[in-house]
Amino acid sequence: MEKFSSSNYISKKYGIEAGSTVYVVREHLYYLPGDPIPKQEFCIYEAQIEYFRKGGYTDFKTKITKPALQNNIDFFKLTNLNNNFVFSDKRSAALFAKELTDKFEAKSYRKNCPMMRRTWAVYLEDDKKEGEMNEKPKM
Repeated sequence: MEKFSSSNYISKKYGIEAGSTVYVVREHLYYLPGDPIPKQEFCIYEAQIEYFRKGGYTDFKTKITKPALQNNIDFFKLTNLNNNFVFSDKRSAALFAKELTDKFEAKSYRKNCPMMRRTWAVYLEDDKKEGEMNEKPKM
């Protein structure tokens, strides 16, 4: 597979190139003190695109830069950008994480379980605050 860092086609159509930041939605399991059963949540991690590869299809390599999952590497098909676990903006990633959380909580085997944590909700609240600030006062 041929590796490359950028192309005019990718830059124009998708607005990304090597070094761009993308947001990856991942399942995260954690434990609470005194509870032997792991809890689940969907988290958003910031990742950098390292390079693109061209073979039968174009994909790209991302590397998560946050300490919790530092140096975790993922490969995503370019066509999955903004619609399947990898997004170019936080709000879209948060909406996808919300959709996954809602679907998972609706499963019948989770009826008596507590609600999942919503660490992604911060990104949706930021948009709500900006919208409120931009509204004109009613008289």
